Order: sequence, then structure tokens, then C-alpha cells
Amino acid sequence: MEKIKNKNIYYWLGLIPLFLLAIFIRIQNLKLLQGRYLIELDSYHFFRYAQMLFTQGSLPAVDAMKYVPVGSKTATALFFPQTMVWFYKAIHTVFTNLSQMEWHIIYPVVITIISFVFFFLFVKELFNYKTAFVSTAFLAVATSYIQRTMSGFADHEAMAMLWMFLSLWLFMLAWKRKTFFSYLLMPCAALSGIFAGMMAGTWGGYVFLVYPVAAFVLLYVTFTQKLEWSKITAYGLWVLLYILTNIKTMGLVAIGKTWLILPNVIPLFVLAYILIHKAIRRWTKPWHPLVAYGIAGGLAIPTALLLKINIMDLWYQLTRGNVVRWYYTVSENIRPSLQSWWSSFNFILVLAVLGLIVCVYWLVKTRNIDECYNYWFAIIFSVLLIAAATGQIRLFFPVTIPFVLLGGIFVSNVLDKAAKTPYYKNILMIIIFICAIFFVNAAVGSYTINRSSGSMVPGQWETTMDWINTNTPTDSVFASWWDYGHLILTVGGRATVTDGGNERDWNHASGRYLLTGSDAQSTLSYLKTHKVTHVLISDQEIAKYPAYSLIASDDNYDRYSSIGIFALQQNKEVRDGTQYIYGGYWSLDAPHTFDGLVLTEQNSAINGFSFTANESGILSANAALITSTGKTLIKPLSCVVYQGKMMQFQSDENTMPGCLMLVPYYKLDGTGMSIGGAFWLSEKVYNTNFANLYLYNATSSYFKLVYESNTPLGITEGGSIIGPIKIWEINYPVDIQADPQYLEASKYG
Repeated sequence: MEKIKNKNIYYWLGLIPLFLLAIFIRIQNLKLLQGRYLIELDSYHFFRYAQMLFTQGSLPAVDAMKYVPVGSKTATALFFPQTMVWFYKAIHTVFTNLSQMEWHIIYPVVITIISFVFFFLFVKELFNYKTAFVSTAFLAVATSYIQRTMSGFADHEAMAMLWMFLSLWLFMLAWKRKTFFSYLLMPCAALSGIFAGMMAGTWGGYVFLVYPVAAFVLLYVTFTQKLEWSKITAYGLWVLLYILTNIKTMGLVAIGKTWLILPNVIPLFVLAYILIHKAIRRWTKPWHPLVAYGIAGGLAIPTALLLKINIMDLWYQLTRGNVVRWYYTVSENIRPSLQSWWSSFNFILVLAVLGLIVCVYWLVKTRNIDECYNYWFAIIFSVLLIAAATGQIRLFFPVTIPFVLLGGIFVSNVLDKAAKTPYYKNILMIIIFICAIFFVNAAVGSYTINRSSGSMVPGQWETTMDWINTNTPTDSVFASWWDYGHLILTVGGRATVTDGGNERDWNHASGRYLLTGSDAQSTLSYLKTHKVTHVLISDQEIAKYPAYSLIASDDNYDRYSSIGIFALQQNKEVRDGTQYIYGGYWSLDAPHTFDGLVLTEQNSAINGFSFTANESGILSANAALITSTGKTLIKPLSCVVYQGKMMQFQSDENTMPGCLMLVPYYKLDGTGMSIGGAFWLSEKVYNTNFANLYLYNATSSYFKLVYESNTPLGITEGGSIIGPIKIWEINYPVDIQADPQYLEASKYG
């Protein structure tokens, strides 16, 4: 036994350089953050609450500066910032010069390294030291795990992983106790449940802990030959403490919400099944599992109907199905492709597949769940998370955990098998070589990602927020697209209508009546309803037009469009002056009929524009349309915008509706051309509030431009769009009234 312990200490010693490497990779971007900036915008929301808790000791029950005029109940978002304050107070006693912002910047690195210790302990308890070390090594450098655990990404995921690994480790310690009187059973089970509840209050992904544990216990009880009271007690304590804790950490009582939510009901159902199974086991052999399921189901179905619980919500929670329209306009929520799976996980994906095969092999070979429950847990944990990750790419972060676990299982099993052959040393060297390649490849990838991961705040956003803080009244209310709500509120210090929390389905109204709106009456009424004093629009809304126009649309997608980006390809002398020819590509956003042909979004696009100009100005302009059959049509335009002036041309049924806006094109060497680029604004776009206010700089008696950053509007070499951030102050006519319809939630988000 002493010899085994001496061997195991090498694994612990091996964690030291591994963790140092993990820290080194994750702090490469510190110089970009300068001790002042956070990487992503949700982090600013949690920082604001943590700052208020640290300085004031509490938060108001309703945050009146969010979702004006309704406000936001703070109880649902309180636990994580509270945790951040607890940790900061503890660390500040040692590092007294560490500011609260600096703590939020380094928190993901500190907490992640601590969580790796408990991940190692969990896998060691589930399998062995060898599997634990290999799995932890892969997790420490995995590129799919780096973004949300690097410096400056002060969102809740890193903290949630700490609670998850603690809970899993303690649950396994309790589960493995053979007797009811084991001194580890009750405290470990209770603490595991508490940490599970803490994870619930930290991150919505807590279901990826709760559901696998419940499913594992359910299957174990169904197939075990002997159901021990120690395991019933361990699971019962876990469920009880998990539910009691999450009621508190999720603020369910504070917001008047029932605790009978699906992630609580399912573990309770499993507990009921276990007790029924144990009670009838002696009298219903060998059919006791089916009888127990029948009794439990007979109790559960009417209960679910009474509580209006939809079992399909389980699938929706895992896959994020049945969500509102705005959800899939967020890049991290899109459904991943096969290519994205490979690019994110690379060779770890190969090891994971091989590890899953190993798990299935042991299940088939052993069959007795009491002898291979660790493989059962690995499979259940992996399958549920993989199923969830097929629904949205952001779940590549948590699915990394079962992937590295499966990879560790494969490597460990191969080495164990090889140890029984005369070729052990050769196989060992091959495995070490292959793992080293995978490890180095992942480490280099993570290092590369981190060193360039800065914040969007420095530059014109910081300058704009400083201007807001200095030059607008403290009771101002800002309307913008939801992306910037947390930034305006936390850094700019002003109230907002929408933000990245998306607690209220108000994005449809924001897109429909503000950005894509064209009717002054509805726009102003919408803004007055939300007590808006200022509107902010940035250059990012050009590229985001498809997203917010989609959300802003009705059932027939009446607003859905995009802004076409075109670049000057050549100019040549013609009889009337100079002809300028632009190239690019833009799919039609509505059907048009020209020359007897019906051109639709599916079969036609614009692949170029041209206009002729001389000293007196632009004489004419045309669009080049191409069909899927290769036919080209040249159609005149009715509108061109140049240097803020809109030129109208005669139009008829043969005219391509919309407006071509000429903008500067900037090369990487600093040179450029004043008309080197062009935006195509279709008939759905060219007369919107966004086009008139932001692109054309049109004057309005209702919107007074009070701020414009010094970044010029244009296209850069490579196709990037740049432009200023603009702020308007609103002047409401006396006849504009607030309308409660603009406070209603939308089915589109």
C-alpha cells in the first residue's frame, strides 16, 4: 500500500507544472486589459452589482436603471456577484492593493486553477489517478475551454465549474460508501447538494450537473442487484440540500416564483422512484423495476399536470429548442456544424470517441452495474452534454469536460492493457508521444487565442462612455440595441431599456420601432413609453442589420434584410464622363419582376453597381443582377447618396428600388478613396430610422445629434466596416403619448 501511495504522489507533483502552464496561458492578455477592462459585456453587469454590494452592502430589490420603466428584480442575479464579493474580501486581506476591477480580471484564472484540483479529485474518485491526471492535463489546455476561463472574462461560468467539480467529487465520495454509518456519507452528500445549489444560483448550466446525477442514480437503482440504504441516503441528502440551497441562491422566494421547477422536480421524481423501488422490491421480484416505474409514473403524471410541468421542457433546456427568434441571432447560440466540432476540439474529439467505445466495451463485458458504475456515469454525463451541445455552440465550453474525461479513460485503459504485455514500454512511449502532440497543439492554440483577447472598450467606446458620464444628466435613459446595455449602464452610468441579460422580450420592439422603424409617431411613442432621453447607435449596427431586422420582423419577415457591402473595382472614361464600377454580392431580400422574370431571394442577387459622373454630378446609376441560371440584368437605380446628399433619379417599374450610398474605402497603408466603397440599402432599409439618422445624418426636429466619435464611416481593406458612435437627444412633440403596448413581451424576443 505504501508503494502505491509513493507512486501516486508523482501525479500530484505533476499537477504543479501543469497548473503553472494553465496560468501562463490564461494571463497572456493582461497587458491588453491594463487592469481596467473586462473582455465581454455581461461581465460588466456582474461587476456593477458586485461593486454595489461591496460599497453599499446590499442591492435594491428592483434595479430601476435596467429595463426602464419597469426595472429588474435583482434577486435572480444576486448570488454570483455576492460570491465575487466574498472572494474579493478574502483575497483583499492579503493583497491590499488589489482593486475590485483587478480581482474581476484575474478571477477566472484563480478560480479555474482551484476548480482543476477538484476536477482531478472527482475523476480520481470515479476512476483512478492515471485517468484523473490525463483528463486534467487535457482540460488545462483545451482551446474550447480557454475563452471563458481566461483573464478578463469575468462572467459566471468559471465559478460555476468550481461548484460543479466540488459537487461531483463529494457526491462520488458519498456514493462509494458501503455502509450507512460511514463518517463520510452524510457530510459529503449534504455538501455536494449545497454546492449543486450554489451552481444553480451561479449559472443556468447547472442542469448539466443535476440531470446527469439524477439519470445516473435512476439507472443504477434500476439495474443494481443490491440497493443499499447508504446510497439511498446519499442521494436523498443530495436532493434535499440541493433544492433548499437553490431556492435561496436563485432567489425563487424573493421573486415569488415556485421552487417546483423542472430541474428540481426530476431529482425528486427519481428519489420517489428509489423509495418505491426499495419498498416493493421484496414482493415484486423480478418485475420490481417496472412496477416501481409504473407507481412512480402514476404519481408523477397527475402531479405534472396539476403543476403544469411540460416534460418537453427537459429537451428544450438541454438543446435550447423552442426559444424566441432573437436567440439564434447571437453567434454563440447558433447550432454548430460538423466543421465547428472538429475545429473546436480537434484530436481531443478523436480520443473522446475512443474513450466512449471503451466505456461501452466495459458495460457489455461486465454487465453488472455495481462493478462498472463509473463507466455508466461517464456515458450518461457525456451523452447528455453532447446532446445539449448539438443545439448551441456556446455549450462547447461545458462539453469539453466529458470529452477530456473520455480521453483520459481511453489513454488510461490502453496503458493498463499494455502493462500486461511484453511491449509495455514501446506502447507507453507511443501513447506519450501522441498525447504530447495533442497537448502541445491545444496549448499553442489556447495561448494564441488568449494573447489577442482584449476588450472592446478601449478607444471610441471608452471615449463615448466618458462623454455620457460627463455630459448627460444622471437621470438620462438610453435606448440602443441590446448589445450595449451593460456597457452604457456600468461604464457610462446611465439607465437603459434593453441589455444582454434579455430578461424581457423587448428586442422586437427596439428593432421594429427604433432601428428599422420609419414612422415618427410610433418611434417617438415607443421611446416615450420607455422614458428615453437619448438614443445611441454605432457602426456595428451595419453588420448586425440581419440580426435586428429579423427580430424586428413580423410573421412574414417584413423587415428582414441586410446592408450590401461593395468596393470599387475600376473606373473608366465614357462619353458622358467617368464610369465607376463596384463589385460585391447581396442576395435579394424580396421578390422582384423584371423582363418577365420573377427574381427571388433564392434565385437572384446583386453582384455589382455602376454609376456615371462628370463635373455636374452623378448622371445615372445601375445595378447588375445575376440569376442562378447565369443570366445578367442591368437595372437603373432611383437613388444614390454621396457626402450626405441624396440624389433621386426618375423611376418606373423597371427600376431597382433602394439606394446606393457611396462611402470611403481605406487601405491598410492609410491611403484611401472617398468613393471607394458603397453600401446597398434596399427598399426595406433605405428609409429607416437607422439609415436616416446614422447613415445619412439627416436633420430632424425630434432627434438632435449631440455626440459623434471621430471614427470616419467607411470600409477598410479586407471588408471590415468602421464608423462613429452617435448619440441623439430626443425632443418629444406635445402630442406624443406613451403607449403600454410597447411594454408588452414579444414572441420574437
